[in-house]
Amino acid sequence: VLNILPQNNVNNRKKYSSQLANIKKKYLEEQSNVLGYITTKNNLLRKKYDIPYEESLAKQMRGLEEKTDYFNPYHDAYEILGLDKLFYGLHKYYDNDLNIYNSNINKILDIFNQVGVTLTKNDFYFTESIEKYMDVILSERQNGNYNSSIIKETFEELFWQNHNMMRYILLNFKQLYYANEKKFKDYIEKTKRDILLEYENNFDNLLNKYQDLVIKSNDSYLRNRGVFFNKFISKELSTNDFEKEKIEKIVSEYIDNTNLKGNIEIFEKLYASIQEEMFIYRNKFVLDEVDKLYKEKDSYKNLVATTRKEITTIEKNIMKKRKKMGSRGLFKKKNNDSILIKEIEDSLLELDQKYDELDENRYKEKIGMMINPTIKDYLLLGK
Repeated sequence: VLNILPQNNVNNRKKYSSQLANIKKKYLEEQSNVLGYITTKNNLLRKKYDIPYEESLAKQMRGLEEKTDYFNPYHDAYEILGLDKLFYGLHKYYDNDLNIYNSNINKILDIFNQVGVTLTKNDFYFTESIEKYMDVILSERQNGNYNSSIIKETFEELFWQNHNMMRYILLNFKQLYYANEKKFKDYIEKTKRDILLEYENNFDNLLNKYQDLVIKSNDSYLRNRGVFFNKFISKELSTNDFEKEKIEKIVSEYIDNTNLKGNIEIFEKLYASIQEEMFIYRNKFVLDEVDKLYKEKDSYKNLVATTRKEITTIEKNIMKKRKKMGSRGLFKKKNNDSILIKEIEDSLLELDQKYDELDENRYKEKIGMMINPTIKDYLLLGK
């Protein structure tokens, strides 16, 4: 309509503008109606297909997973109790704010308490700044507050004196873990015995219950219309793949109408195989690297013992120098303190490297434990 309206004078241009405004008004009204219809339909569909995943099953599975983790042949207390992840969080302190960092410290202290090791400020002897900071943390922790203003003020006061303080706290925690390693091992063994008592002292009973839950969970997931509705909405799935002809073709290829039970077993095995292939595909680079390390396993003997011996020597040296400083404090440079400070910091840098080396050697020795490993072994190792 607008194309045929003249615009050669003022009156015609006014008529043109008036007509344009009317068209725009009708368009916006129609657009509003269409969007309203789409929104109403969408809400109805979401309500219809809003079938929540059965959370009780997921909760039960998580509980059993935590129990089965205690029996992982490639994990010890370090991994089972989650110290590896928490220590990594302390290592990446520059990526987190102070609240998250202190939260990780609090969780680590909880784990030490859990196994029967109560830490005090005297356990944090690497530097005076660590001792002061952990003293405040432990004191405020008793009041249920590990992110109080006092802690933050103490951190700001100490951090400028020693920017490596947070890294040294991690090294001190690692030292405390290995110093109390026997208590951690004893705790894990006792927990394993307690878990087995729940399942007639038979790990297979625990595993079978977990596998039954996995089957129920997969079945619940695959039958959940809400799951697939959301996958279509997010375009994770395409409606083109679910056309009637394509579905009928798949049904004719895989389903035996005379054997319903057999069909279910086929699809369960197919689903499990697809899950395994997806895991291999996603982790191919890691699996190839582990396979490469496994071929060199004969060279991994006594790596951990050797590195730990070197670490113990460095830590004894640090403690010896700290005692020499007496009560003067690490950052109060009196007499020969400045020399000792430099020597301690050099030792801490070396200790940092050795603990990184120890983590790598622990991993290598676990690979060396494997005998004709399968994908299952690699999965357990990296879990």
